[in-house]
Amino acid sequence: LYYDPINGPHEPDGLSWVHVARVLDHETDSSVNPPLTRLTVRLSDGAEAALLVDRPIGGAFRLRLEVPDAQREEAGEPAVVWTYLELAASDGENYYGLGEVFHSVAHRGKTIEMQMAILENESFNNEAHVRIPLLVSSRSWGLFCNSKRPGFFDLAESRPDTVRTVWNDPALELHLLASPEPLGITEQYVSLTARPAIPPRWAFAPIQWRNEVSGQAMVLEDASAIRENDLPTGAIWVDRPYESGFNTMEFDPEKYPDPTAMVETLHAQGFRLAAWTTPYLHETDPHYQEAVDGGWFPSGVFPFQSFGKLLDLTHPDAMAFWQARVSAALGRGIEGWKLDYAEDIQIGLSDTRLNFDFASGEDERTMNREYATYYHRAYAEPTGLPELFTLARAATIGGQRYASVIWPGDLDSDFKDFGEADGEGTVHVGGLPSAVRAGIGLSVSGFPFFASDTGGFRHERPTHEVMVRWTEYAALLPIFQYGGGGRNHNPWDFEPEGESVFTPETLSLFRRYAILHIQLFPYFYTLAREAHERGRPTLRPFGLAYPDDGRHPEDVFLSGPDLLVAPLWKGGESRSVPLPAGDWIDWWTGEAHAGPADLVVQAPLGTLPLFLRSGAIVPMLRPSVRTLSPVEDLSIDSFETDPGRLWGRVVPPPPGGPYTDRTLHDGTGLSISADAEGAVTFIYTPGEEYAGLRIQVYAPTASEVERNGETLEESTSEAGLDSCEACFHREAGEPWIWIALSPALTGSHTFTIQ
Repeated sequence: LYYDPINGPHEPDGLSWVHVARVLDHETDSSVNPPLTRLTVRLSDGAEAALLVDRPIGGAFRLRLEVPDAQREEAGEPAVVWTYLELAASDGENYYGLGEVFHSVAHRGKTIEMQMAILENESFNNEAHVRIPLLVSSRSWGLFCNSKRPGFFDLAESRPDTVRTVWNDPALELHLLASPEPLGITEQYVSLTARPAIPPRWAFAPIQWRNEVSGQAMVLEDASAIRENDLPTGAIWVDRPYESGFNTMEFDPEKYPDPTAMVETLHAQGFRLAAWTTPYLHETDPHYQEAVDGGWFPSGVFPFQSFGKLLDLTHPDAMAFWQARVSAALGRGIEGWKLDYAEDIQIGLSDTRLNFDFASGEDERTMNREYATYYHRAYAEPTGLPELFTLARAATIGGQRYASVIWPGDLDSDFKDFGEADGEGTVHVGGLPSAVRAGIGLSVSGFPFFASDTGGFRHERPTHEVMVRWTEYAALLPIFQYGGGGRNHNPWDFEPEGESVFTPETLSLFRRYAILHIQLFPYFYTLAREAHERGRPTLRPFGLAYPDDGRHPEDVFLSGPDLLVAPLWKGGESRSVPLPAGDWIDWWTGEAHAGPADLVVQAPLGTLPLFLRSGAIVPMLRPSVRTLSPVEDLSIDSFETDPGRLWGRVVPPPPGGPYTDRTLHDGTGLSISADAEGAVTFIYTPGEEYAGLRIQVYAPTASEVERNGETLEESTSEAGLDSCEACFHREAGEPWIWIALSPALTGSHTFTIQ
């Protein structure tokens, strides 16, 4: 039996299910690590089986059912081919995770399949290419089905009191997970599979690209435009057709007459260079016949693909050949990759099974998703782990080790929802709403870094409104890429295209959010290290970050622990924002709001509803930084040239409430607390990179600041903060107090604000 992906997620009709009827005996083997308990069970048809239970990590139980096929064959019954598990669905409980899902973030009432079907092949009308069988409950438990075969999750859709997962896998391995908080389930999943790769530091600055770039001159023109328009950007990735032939990974000498000089120019301006790629070998390639003779292609029926034939990267010789090409490209100045396509391996078409066979012995039932792992490995290993830039659009269990950033494929350049149909019958993959949902779901599923094409890709260039609203959202993610699309939409391109007209306002608002994004580098990179080391999600669904709240909005999320983000994913100039319990500070106005509440926010174009939680610590860079990469042109302010003072914003917790303590990526220590009378204590301990401090503390009623027990000098102007050894300043009417320390001051500093 096999899964029929065309007719939706289900098990085939006519299956005869056998259930575990009772436990007959059990024994534990403590000589192995972890200790293994074997339960002998009686099945409902009278046969015996074994249920193996162990604990590979704390908080996780692994279950494997062994059914002796010989007993069944003797009785004239077929071998086990499908396995299912049912769990109770509690009232008020919701379910998250499952990878890249465009139609929901909280999935109760949905059925979600775990394999790619024909409709998801090569940018058809569904871009859901990252299916992760990790279910995270808002009640702090999880279920990880460690199988790469076909399966699905019915999340209280068929029966409102039951979660059901069904798998075409006779040796299904289940992990039941538990944690004190829902977000801890992702950490356990990462411990069981692989730690996420972390993008290089330069990738945390905005990244630019242009669709179907014409050549070296255009790359350098874009680089110049970026700097002339004062846009923070740290890297450019070059789209096709840049190569001398399909997937040679060599620059076309006609389009790129001097790639060495191009790379040097980009480096001098503070840019790193990445390139587009696919895993196909074209018949015009000089090594094509060698690949045919060596058996480097899987057997099977392939959809038409103009780039060439898919390589069997499970074949050691094919993998070595491809990695040699990658290594040579790295030597020519390419430092990262956009890994496109490779969704060719399909399981079935209607009632016909598509048979693919690989050198490893695997077939389409696992390689439907697992091929992406081999593909990404081919680039990740020569580039170097764990820090690499691999912008990928497909992955599976453990794929977070090789795919450092997920991009959701080619989304619509508008506010349409996934599955929305227009009057002409076109069914859409979705625009900004699809991007928001996919990024949140992936972060919970072990992929903490996500970057859609800002403004979308398909159809016309986005309108001014769509471009600005998408930019607002993208800036609050750790990775932010812009500039491509079916029609290129760099924010400085003022030529009208259809209904799309970019103006100086488009550029100005884009610059505003690009600056905010690069300023947040210390915050994002600290989150990135936590994601790599522990698996902690960078983007956090409202319903998992605040499970006791009981609300499960899909268009509101937490960027890290401290920033509540409420994008206007359908446009407009106002929206309702659910605030959890506690005090929430408007990022732009400094106005405090008490939760829980549904706050109606006025958000004119260019203003993203963004809130700091009580107890927040948000470290930042100075606003003049334009790149995180080294520069030779010293007129370009680079973090790598001079990290400078640590900027940021901190909000005290409630009086007498729990203090917040953060250790940044460089070892800098920051903590904030408030005693029962409301006096605020802020402690700063320098780390290895930043020298000096210029930080804002939320203190609307305070008038005095002490440093290490002595009264701190007050500066009469904000400009004085740059020249004082240690001082503070408040602008009239502002709720923030600036605190500044000279880079010459070392050691720990304790500030009391009251």
